[in-house]
Amino acid sequence: SITQSTDLKALTDILYARLALERETASLAAAHADDSDIDELRWSVNQHKHSVSLGNSSGGTGLDFHLVLARASKNQAMYTALIYQQRCIEWNAQSEGILEYSATYADIHEEILHAVCLHDSGLASHLTECHLMEIIHEIQKNTGSVS
Repeated sequence: SITQSTDLKALTDILYARLALERETASLAAAHADDSDIDELRWSVNQHKHSVSLGNSSGGTGLDFHLVLARASKNQAMYTALIYQQRCIEWNAQSEGILEYSATYADIHEEILHAVCLHDSGLASHLTECHLMEIIHEIQKNTGSVS
């Protein structure tokens, strides 16, 4: 099953699917987020930064930001798909030790939050794409694979 595969090709496929999904999710979040969504995104970024400042693994708080962003998109199908994809990625990447959560991810999350606050769909989508490409490249670097 793809959810328990250690096949790096499968993991890369999941990450590129996530990239496509999250670009649109970020765009929709910027278009549709209300004050409550923005407050929740801000809280998520602050939790992520706090976790980093304590020297803890920021994986959980980092992933939470993406789920909050998906909820702010107001698209339940995208939110559900993202939950499934994150479970696949966690199983494949983290269980193999090929994805470490960078402290810089909290900074890019803050930039994405800023784009959502501005209701700038294009910028939110672009920043999300850059962020996920960084994750894909890190996994490729850690595994020696090139896709």
